[in-house]
Amino acid sequence: MNARIPILIFLLFSFIACGISHGAQCNGSASMLVPAVVGDGSGAINISLRLVPGNGGTYLSAYPQTGTSTQQSAQDAAAYAFEKAGVSGCDAIVTIDSGSASYVEGPSAGAAMAVLAYGAATGLAPRQDAMMTGAVDRLGNVGPVGGLYEKSLAAAASGARYFLTPKNTFFDILLLRNANSSYGLQVVEAQTMDDAIGFMLLNKSLPAPSLERKPDPVPDVPQYAASGPSGFSSVAAGMISLENRTVQGLPVADNDSASIAAYYSSEAARQEQILGKGYTFTAANEAFMGYIEASTVAAMVSQDSDLKAKQASVARCIASLPESPKTDSNFEWLVGADVRKSWASNRLNSTDIAQADTLEAKYVSYNDLMYADAWCSVSGLLRDAAGSEGTELDESAWKGIAAERLAEAGKISGLDEDLQEHLDSARLSFDEGRYGAALFDCTYAIETSKADADMAATGPGVIQSEVQGMLAENRTSLWGSVYRSHAAWLAAQNDTSLVPSAFSALRYARGLDAVVAQMAAAARPAAVRPQEAPSWQPPDTSKILVVVSMFLIIIVLFYMSVRKAYDQGLSDGAKRGTKGPRYVSRIKQKQG
Repeated sequence: MNARIPILIFLLFSFIACGISHGAQCNGSASMLVPAVVGDGSGAINISLRLVPGNGGTYLSAYPQTGTSTQQSAQDAAAYAFEKAGVSGCDAIVTIDSGSASYVEGPSAGAAMAVLAYGAATGLAPRQDAMMTGAVDRLGNVGPVGGLYEKSLAAAASGARYFLTPKNTFFDILLLRNANSSYGLQVVEAQTMDDAIGFMLLNKSLPAPSLERKPDPVPDVPQYAASGPSGFSSVAAGMISLENRTVQGLPVADNDSASIAAYYSSEAARQEQILGKGYTFTAANEAFMGYIEASTVAAMVSQDSDLKAKQASVARCIASLPESPKTDSNFEWLVGADVRKSWASNRLNSTDIAQADTLEAKYVSYNDLMYADAWCSVSGLLRDAAGSEGTELDESAWKGIAAERLAEAGKISGLDEDLQEHLDSARLSFDEGRYGAALFDCTYAIETSKADADMAATGPGVIQSEVQGMLAENRTSLWGSVYRSHAAWLAAQNDTSLVPSAFSALRYARGLDAVVAQMAAAARPAAVRPQEAPSWQPPDTSKILVVVSMFLIIIVLFYMSVRKAYDQGLSDGAKRGTKGPRYVSRIKQKQG
């Protein structure tokens, strides 16, 4: 017998065995109820995931339709789970049973899908006494999501004993503590997918949220010295000052409230350090969020839930914002201010305080109104920073560009809640004649959706390389420079989980440069603004008298000159012995 035959038979059996083993890895399945915000309330959707032989792809069911962030979240979840389980050559088929909802958006089911993918690959079934929510990235970090209060109600209504969430804010902790005390629902926190998998699949314990929290350190990042956003320092300083005043007014009645006040004080100090390093937008944004949360927590600790008073206060703030003329020097500042005014108005109008029928729901509405309050405050700070130098512009020159961008943004399918809110604000701005604000919001929706699509189509390594390349680009607009500085802050921390946010910020910055250049080219001075045809007005009698007087003077002067010539003619005739010219009336000529 040929010596090679046993080797070939061995290789053949090895190949078959590998194929059987491979097929066994790619035939598992798992399902789980996941809490969700459905319409204006809460509910639970069932997510099932099964593995089939393939190339590592992730496929979602055609119905309900899913947004870009949901699709990206599913891909990241499966990629992480496959790598952790040591599985290759499998595809994940995800089926979502959303009941009557025809559209699902948001990343909040990402952590649950990662648990399902890992469970399907390893044969582990999720525990039935718990529900979970949280976003996930390819590194297995569990990220924050919205609507925790509504989702906790869905978990309680489904009979869950535990509710697993990402790391909670103080607002979330207090809200869930109040809401779930009557349901017996125990809230636990997961910061990584190792935490979530251990709890959901291996019955390991997790800690409950705590109000004892260490201050977040300032990352060791280089000084940001790029030109552009330096004028934004006053805006950041103003926002930190507003947050500080709120923190100083926090009631301190017990250990919990003392811990909260100490943490927010440390956060304001952190923002001062970030501002000192030159990352002006980052400092302003963190202070913005701190102001909202500290104000909401202050209302909760003092049990102040007067929504009508808060609503009226926000309305007064918006009404008090001055309408400053836009010039070729300040229009970027004022367009940014108009954008925030539109956000504030949109949030104020969309917060239905009449639906807040429980104490917890009132605090949720209060938090929504605080966003409107904070945006109004930022709008005022931007108007103060704008100045009044330059030649006044006619904003109607941007109407055509804004209409084109609105049409483009309106064609985007699968907008998540954040992008939809920007598009709604763009439409509100356009209807009110604030075409610059409409352009900025449309640009955000367009560029962010494109960034999401690019991230879904390529790997993390490609996106990280793109980020470094875009950071090397020079930005030409105020807001392009501002958002570039924030992307530089995110990228400088060498945390791959922050790369997607940096990429989105840089895409928006690049888009802002382009749209600001369009606006500058299309702008025209207000002095050449097309005027409406004037309506008829009664004649000015003083002007008529002047004209008549001048006419009479001319006649008199003409008569005097003719008379002088006549007299001169008589004189000359006498000297020559002849008759001078005679002027006879036309009547006399006719008569004879």
